[in-house]
Amino acid sequence: MKNGISKKEIESIIKKLKIKPKSLLRTQEKIWKELYKNKDIGKKELIDILCEYPHLIERPIIVDQDSGVIGRQIETLKSFIENSKS
Repeated sequence: MKNGISKKEIESIIKKLKIKPKSLLRTQEKIWKELYKNKDIGKKELIDILCEYPHLIERPIIVDQDSGVIGRQIETLKSFIENSKS
């Protein structure tokens, strides 16, 4: 992510995916393990962390006007795309 991501964009993604901020995290990344693993971190702080370290955000993420999906599995992506066409 060359240009980073804003808090507003992250909040929008979380809302469209209908998930908690922690579900958006790549918890196996070195930076997460070194700085944040096993810490009690609130929603706002998690969003701040995602802004500071956008590479911690799961990907790919596909969104449309009202919904979205984390597309780690091809079937999930296919289903989302097919449902978006209707």
